[in-house]
Amino acid sequence: MYKSLIHLGYGKAGTTFLHKWFQEHPQLVYRQFGIGGFTDIKEIYQYLYELPDGHKPVYFVTSHEDLSFWKGPIGSIGAELIAYSIKEHQQRVCNWLYALMPNSVILIITRGFETIIKSGYSQYVRIGGNLHFDVFIQGVKSLILDFWDYDYLIGLYQDKFGKENVIVLPYELLEENSIAFIREIEERLQIEHFEFKPQKVHPSYNSEHIYWRVKIANYCVTLAKWLPPAVAQRLYQLYIAEIANNSNSSLINLLIRCYPNRKEQIALPDSYIAEFKYKAKLLKAMPVYKHYLRYYLQCE
Repeated sequence: MYKSLIHLGYGKAGTTFLHKWFQEHPQLVYRQFGIGGFTDIKEIYQYLYELPDGHKPVYFVTSHEDLSFWKGPIGSIGAELIAYSIKEHQQRVCNWLYALMPNSVILIITRGFETIIKSGYSQYVRIGGNLHFDVFIQGVKSLILDFWDYDYLIGLYQDKFGKENVIVLPYELLEENSIAFIREIEERLQIEHFEFKPQKVHPSYNSEHIYWRVKIANYCVTLAKWLPPAVAQRLYQLYIAEIANNSNSSLINLLIRCYPNRKEQIALPDSYIAEFKYKAKLLKAMPVYKHYLRYYLQCE
């Protein structure tokens, strides 16, 4: 019995963890950046002769964060986020996936608004962003509100693929009990339990690390304005590789030791969170969210 599983993301909601699980579970076929578990036709030919016992369900997995929201164009210097129609993109992706794999099971992992916005900001800094947190959340507010409109995305896929074929789980369960999280998916897919030893990867930067990376990024952005475009881009790429996206940057560690208590102020106003009031209503009816609704409905 062969089926299709499509994991839509979200980013910063356990995607890397799931990719490792997809790769290791014997009843799942997954290739990073692949579609339906494969990256080219030759892999399909090879797999035809290695099919496991047909009495057990096997899922061919498609998984990528951009399926939940395309990241859109990003400026090469300063990681400028350029506005685009997120919901139009989500609709197009949903229609495309349904045309290709109409009988798929859909997996969506959500994360509480406050923590996912903060974690998303850390990722923005990691790719070279130079805005301070308060400026960032106001400058891309319209994008953020559409990024994490859970009701819209869940409703979109429930309408297209059928409510019974859409699995929605909280990232908070993964953080609290990864085995229980995996068992929820296994039970819904009706596959055997597989012992999986997870490792936390890509942790968010703390406020000290963010402070110095943003400060250095701003120096690089200012300097880039005085350089030829090709040289400026090369400089910024070097900054991203050696500092922004380097968790063990010697320079950052030295600055933290020399200048302790320099921290980026990362706090979301209650009024900001209140604007997500109608973006997670569907979760209230899902039993698995019973103990986690406080992360999604703080404003009620």
